[in-house]
Amino acid sequence: MDKIYAALPDEIRDARALLRRKDEVLYDAQQKAEKIITDAQAEAARLLSESDLLRAVQKEAEKIKESVISDCEDIRRKALDEAENIRLQALDAASRTKEGANIYAEQVLVNLEQSINQLQEVVKNGQVTLERKRAEAGNYDNVNDNYPNKNPNYSTNFKIN
Repeated sequence: MDKIYAALPDEIRDARALLRRKDEVLYDAQQKAEKIITDAQAEAARLLSESDLLRAVQKEAEKIKESVISDCEDIRRKALDEAENIRLQALDAASRTKEGANIYAEQVLVNLEQSINQLQEVVKNGQVTLERKRAEAGNYDNVNDNYPNKNPNYSTNFKIN
């Protein structure tokens, strides 16, 4: 075979070499094409996976956002309720304090009125006594005419509204 091969013209040998080279080039091209397809499929899968991951992350972020908003609304509602309770307690305490102050003021005024009435009685009695002594010393006849209300009946039911 080697003799036959050696006897063939150079063109045929070149043609055979060219055919072998063609087969090698086709094989290399097919290998490269398959690699490109495999790489493209892998990249597509990676991008799809990243896209799915991104969607999952976005979905989780949305859940967290909704949870935070809900928690904030709960905290706000509780704070408003607590503030309202404190306001109502303050109004109640203020009302009780005002009522207590009014009762105390009324008691002070009643006591003051009684004290004034007692002092007025003491003053009237002193005036009457002095007038009698003057009358005895000077023989005045109408001592009671100068002080007609020796025992005045003072009203003690004054009320301040």
